[in-house]
Amino acid sequence: MKGRREFFVSAFKAACLCTGGGFLANLALKADDNYALRPPGAEDEARFLSKCIRCGLCVKACPYDTLKLASL
Repeated sequence: MKGRREFFVSAFKAACLCTGGGFLANLALKADDNYALRPPGAEDEARFLSKCIRCGLCVKACPYDTLKLASL
């Protein structure tokens, strides 16, 4: 009886792990750029992206390491 119970417990754990992993992967794929964080006081997206020269000075000037550059 113990072997059968362990089998079902292990199968349940594996199913939960696969389901949770799939759910998190799906969330990551559906992440929308509309929720990208911008520095305080930044313009709307089109204007901000046209003005930003990607120098990183805003990150260096930001107190407490609040802003971080995205890494690939």
